[in-house]
Amino acid sequence: MMRLRFLLQQVFDHWFMPGDSWIGRVVDRVWLGALYLVGLYQWGQFFQWGDIPLDILDWGEITATRLYVMQDALQRGMAPLHTLLPLGMKGVSDRFLAIPDVPLSPQYLLLAVMPPAAFLLLNFFLLYSAGFAGLLLVRKTCRLGLAVFSALFLLFNLNGHIVGHLASGHATWMAYFLWPFFIALVFQLLESPQPDWKWILRLSLLALVVLLQGGYHHYVLMLMFLGLLGLFTPRLLRICFAGGAACVAVGLFRLLPAALVAKELDFRYFGGFPSLNELLRGLLTLVSPSQTVALMEQLSPYIAWWEFDYYIGWAGLLLIAGGLVAAWRMRSLQITRFWALAWPCLVLAVLSIGRLYRAIFMLQIPMLDGERVGSRLFLAPFLFLLFLAAAEGQQLLTRRGLPRAARLVSFAPLALLASDLLEHMDLWNLAKMAATFVPFDIQRSQWVAANRADPLYTGLLIASVGLTLLSLGVIAWISAARPRLGLNPPARHPDSA
Repeated sequence: MMRLRFLLQQVFDHWFMPGDSWIGRVVDRVWLGALYLVGLYQWGQFFQWGDIPLDILDWGEITATRLYVMQDALQRGMAPLHTLLPLGMKGVSDRFLAIPDVPLSPQYLLLAVMPPAAFLLLNFFLLYSAGFAGLLLVRKTCRLGLAVFSALFLLFNLNGHIVGHLASGHATWMAYFLWPFFIALVFQLLESPQPDWKWILRLSLLALVVLLQGGYHHYVLMLMFLGLLGLFTPRLLRICFAGGAACVAVGLFRLLPAALVAKELDFRYFGGFPSLNELLRGLLTLVSPSQTVALMEQLSPYIAWWEFDYYIGWAGLLLIAGGLVAAWRMRSLQITRFWALAWPCLVLAVLSIGRLYRAIFMLQIPMLDGERVGSRLFLAPFLFLLFLAAAEGQQLLTRRGLPRAARLVSFAPLALLASDLLEHMDLWNLAKMAATFVPFDIQRSQWVAANRADPLYTGLLIASVGLTLLSLGVIAWISAARPRLGLNPPARHPDSA
């Protein structure tokens, strides 16, 4: 009996404080495996296990049409260079691969033998699994206990932003699940006394993977955050500039073809959160799909609610804010890391409101002029504050501990968080989306590859792929030869200003 009590006590303690005992390793494997499978099941239910309505919203207008073109090209053994209709490029061009967020990752070859809806489910599971691996990387880097990691898992995987975008048919938003790798790289940069070219190589490889998944908007937002981080942290300016340049270099295979038609597109800025009040509402209020039309008439005629939806509920907001405030008051907060992240987060959060980003949009800066919905800029501050709260909350638990009674009470907000997020996810599942929005007819016969002679376009495609491969080779070579070439930045302690 005493031994059982001792084992249960160890399990309970390990829930809050990571350890290396055999009991801790067993608990980790069981609990983490259960979390992964529960998340997989909830998303499978959300997507109706592949019964995706490819005739509503952007599922039909964007995702399905692009998949049909790619499938047609694969089944006919040709490259999807042009389309019969130019609608996939805003009605401007039939140059299919000039669309920067068309995915080109290897798994899309499966479209040759799989129906698009079934492929979308499989592709989601692949990226969800990659996201879980990224969370585990952050857990290892920040030494998160199971309690903190469980809250992080729920908030990252089930928040309103990713649920709303996938519900509305933004399949390229599956690249969202690669954000933990970017956040882990930024944390490593802030904590390393001597960041080097290996870090740049890892960053550029991540940028390449994000673009291959069609995550162009995520790629641009990562570059924006990296640039702001360098501007507000002078000791990191050189490495951030080099990292950003490397990301642009490996992204040339998407950026150069897109530049061919960029001037033909009549893009206008749609706006961000109408006000700070709507930002808070997006975090805290459950809004159903059936309310989106009325909200568009009330808030913005061009932006639907899923662009404002970051729902985490009161439990989520209190866990994030509580972790940061408690760490601050208990002087456990790593001030240097906090302020290095705080300024870029603040700038992007402010730009996400109203028409503030419009001034930057009107400058027509390449890549930055493609972000027409300012509320999407809030994603980077949202995720960095979420991961920072987890890291600092765990530091507080490690240094100060938590009374046993408080540990028991802490299960309540975690349960409330899970309940809130699952309620939101159920509200936006694809069955309810299909019942809410009117389907439209998709003439699949019109969405086919129809290549034509276009030497400028095809030549640029080949050249841009070559430049991307050359850039990767150069970055890898510099990374391997950096001690001999002396390209390391001067070593400084991470706490130095």
